[in-house]
Amino acid sequence: LGLQIGLQLPIVVLTGDGTPADTRGTLIANDDILHQMDAQGIGDLVVHPKIRFINPSRKKIGVSLMPSLVLPTGDKKRFMGEGQFIFQPSVVVDANWGRFGVLRTAINLGARIRTKGASTFVDNQTSFARPITTAVGAPAIQPNTNQGIKVGNEILAGLGVAWGLVPFRFDLVGEVYAFEGLNSKKIAPDGSESSMKPGGEAIAGIKL
Repeated sequence: LGLQIGLQLPIVVLTGDGTPADTRGTLIANDDILHQMDAQGIGDLVVHPKIRFINPSRKKIGVSLMPSLVLPTGDKKRFMGEGQFIFQPSVVVDANWGRFGVLRTAINLGARIRTKGASTFVDNQTSFARPITTAVGAPAIQPNTNQGIKVGNEILAGLGVAWGLVPFRFDLVGEVYAFEGLNSKKIAPDGSESSMKPGGEAIAGIKL
């Protein structure tokens, strides 16, 4: 039985423009008001305790439990966090292959449980106010899309592979993640909702 603890703290830099700009009802571009978003800060802190029940360095297959916890340290209003505690437990099964464990593989299965229910964001005047003034007689301009997402609890799965070019000193690493929302929805401009499809991510890198 062993215990490891990992910490993950994202550093977030956001910048962008919200279109259309506010023309203030004139044809003069110099007095336009640009709706910009510029923010920097930290995201949600993730604590990853790892409780190892079987070590693959002693036996061919290893088994661990990771009861991870996401802490709401990021500013939700600036899109840096979700504004709630998230419990993210997962079971990890890993194995070492070849001499000195030159090839290592791992699979995990878990869930992301939001303690306050689904996180919802809609691009409307309440969440992102972008006033638009049009010239007299000109057609009105819709400043927001009124579209959004609602993200509920999720099922998570992953696969990782590490190849030791120089064992325990220089590894090539590849990981694939997938997630399925149990009650995640896309919100249309008319307010209607439709199911979101499963998502995924693939990354590669080196480990020193």
